[in-house]
Amino acid sequence: MPISMAGVAGGALQTGQRIGTAIGTAVLAGVLRAIVDSSHGDYPSGLAVAMLCAEGFILIALVLGIWELFVRRTRGSANRPPSVIVAAPSE
Repeated sequence: MPISMAGVAGGALQTGQRIGTAIGTAVLAGVLRAIVDSSHGDYPSGLAVAMLCAEGFILIALVLGIWELFVRRTRGSANRPPSVIVAAPSE
């Protein structure tokens, strides 16, 4: 990514994070409310199910992140020329 587009990329990243947070909060609140309503006011069981859902979301994000790192490393090593030498600028 060109340096001139770094601000745009940062803004897009933060926007995605905020949208994900809003959707996740809404989903977990909906799960909590559905369990509490179906169990006639049993908040501890509703909270337990909502926390299990949150843990599931975190686990999915972790698996996707590890998978993305693996894909980047395998693609990066396949596209990189074998004899790349990086040197510090001389003065």
